[in-house]
Amino acid sequence: MDWDRFTQAVSGVASSVSSTVKQVGSVVSDQVYGTVASMSDFAARSPPPPPPPSDSFVDRMYDTIAAHKKVCAAMATVVTGTALYMVYSGNTTKRRRRRLACRAQDGGRHEVVLLAGSPSEPLVRLVAQDLNVRGFIVYILCTPGEDDLVAREKCSDIRPLVVPSYDAQAISQVANRFDEILSAPVASFSGATPHRLKLAAVVLIPDLFYPVGPVEALSPQVWNQTLNTKVLMPLNMLSGGFLNVVRRHQARIIFMMPSIMSSLEPAFHAAESLCAAAVDSLALTLSRELEPQGVPVIHLKLGSFDTGNRRVSERQIIKNMRADVLAWPEQVRHLYGNAYTGSAYLQTNRTRGSRLRVLHHALFDAITASTPRVVYAGRGSYAYELFARMVPERLLTWILAPGDNDLE
Repeated sequence: MDWDRFTQAVSGVASSVSSTVKQVGSVVSDQVYGTVASMSDFAARSPPPPPPPSDSFVDRMYDTIAAHKKVCAAMATVVTGTALYMVYSGNTTKRRRRRLACRAQDGGRHEVVLLAGSPSEPLVRLVAQDLNVRGFIVYILCTPGEDDLVAREKCSDIRPLVVPSYDAQAISQVANRFDEILSAPVASFSGATPHRLKLAAVVLIPDLFYPVGPVEALSPQVWNQTLNTKVLMPLNMLSGGFLNVVRRHQARIIFMMPSIMSSLEPAFHAAESLCAAAVDSLALTLSRELEPQGVPVIHLKLGSFDTGNRRVSERQIIKNMRADVLAWPEQVRHLYGNAYTGSAYLQTNRTRGSRLRVLHHALFDAITASTPRVVYAGRGSYAYELFARMVPERLLTWILAPGDNDLE
């Protein structure tokens, strides 16, 4: 009796488990079938087309720069120059010192600086006046007739050194006479012990005017005059006997040249670029030749300076450039006229330059202190050169391309 009851109970449990398993299996099979069906439907459907690509950040930046290339180039130059100036100023924390020339034992002047440049140039006169204030005896190399300009300074320590011509014999005679002046004993005052003068530096300052225009529009006479005054005259002076005087006094040779236009080398500025490249090569070669002899050669590259003169407007510059165009031959005028006047913005000073004190300090340090072979002075002197080196040539040509300025 008990065994029958147990058998019935087991049979009931078994039938219950069997029905439960069948139900679970049916639910699982339905879920698997639905999942497989949905996956088949998803695989059968084609993916939607991708959305059209939008302008990237680089494309938008390129369009902005293309629309305002001159403004962007000016901003990049200013930011780069400011950053480099801050880094340079932070790394050169030199103590303040008075920039004055050394004196003789009796307090008189005994250091001499020779300026090889025309006294009719404002820069030559400004440099001479500043060096005189700092305690140097300044000699200005000049031609007959220009000594009157030196006499107008009315200063006994700014003196002319007249050279009749720039041929080899005349330069040699002037160099010997200058050596005799330096070798002769001088007394600062009556009763003082005589002392000899010492040549501190020879500073070569060519005039800052360069002819502007297409190469075809500049006559051979203009090219000859430009190369003679900017390159050949300083070279003849040094090789004609003044190098012996410099070597005897262990003095320094300093080349002063503008560097902004020659760094960018834009169109219609071939004369300035050519002269600057020649002087740069001359300074480097001469430095390597004279370094074993203890004679430093320093290239002082000038940027923009605020001289206090009234700024010339771009409209006046365009007016002057149009007058130049009218003097060209008809074919040259047709080929270059509009592009030439469109480059007027390169000759317009849109920002104020550095103070002249920056130039005077840089020149004094080049004469007296240990400085690099190349010294930059003035706003834009280093920034524009670095900008021209870093920017690819095609991009730089695009930036410097003349604007639209129709002559009609």
